[in-house]
Amino acid sequence: MCIRDSVNIVPNTTVNETDFDDNIPDPDGIPGRITSRNTGLRPWTADNYDVSLEYYTDQGGTFTAGVFRKDIRDFFASDIRIATEADTEQLGLEPHYIGFQMTTKINAGDARVSGAELSMRHSLAPLGQWGRHFSIFANATKLELKGDRQADFSGFIKNSSSWGITFDRSRLTLMAKWNWRGKQKGTAITNFGPEAYNYSGARTHLDLNCDYQFSKRMSVFLNARNVFDIRTVSQRYSTETPDYARRFSSAEYGVQLGAGVRGAF
Repeated sequence: MCIRDSVNIVPNTTVNETDFDDNIPDPDGIPGRITSRNTGLRPWTADNYDVSLEYYTDQGGTFTAGVFRKDIRDFFASDIRIATEADTEQLGLEPHYIGFQMTTKINAGDARVSGAELSMRHSLAPLGQWGRHFSIFANATKLELKGDRQADFSGFIKNSSSWGITFDRSRLTLMAKWNWRGKQKGTAITNFGPEAYNYSGARTHLDLNCDYQFSKRMSVFLNARNVFDIRTVSQRYSTETPDYARRFSSAEYGVQLGAGVRGAF
């Protein structure tokens, strides 16, 4: 596998200045941010290894277990540092921008992603006549990430799982699905101490789906996501930040509803 990020090698530099309240700069704050593309960024390559085992029951259920490993070379990383005079000269910027936070993509050497996946789906028909209308499902994923500490693992969630139950009878289908995701590591913060990052906290939310088939060609649906309006908690900390000071913000986005009509003509 070879991945080339063509967007990040097109020359471009973006500068955003911080808007301080009352026009009084914070001595501990960052005066602004410079984002520069690296025209010398090389594509990263990977060797992938996957092994899986599947079992099918007489009732049509499936059980799957798998392990995988990806050995990556020249993996992308975010190089975040405070701009020096040499940096501003190289980018053709004025000395005014010295001290800004500068971010660019680099190749950070080797990295490895390994993990395991489990999944199952099965009808409850073996429990009796009533069970033939119900089926249960579950899956879980665990990842282990190794590589240069600068490597851009911000999009990875080490642990996640989902489970639920489906009711299907005649024209009506109902599904309840719980989704759990572990803590997610975000972007680095240069002025917040050693190895400081943004994080999204672990959370579990419930989704409900309803589908009614009027005919072979038409159906209506109603979906509700995160029906209990579970908060999204953000953290910001370094290795030196005490536990009580790690919470940065929390937000409630409400229940997301969707309804519509499906048709095939």
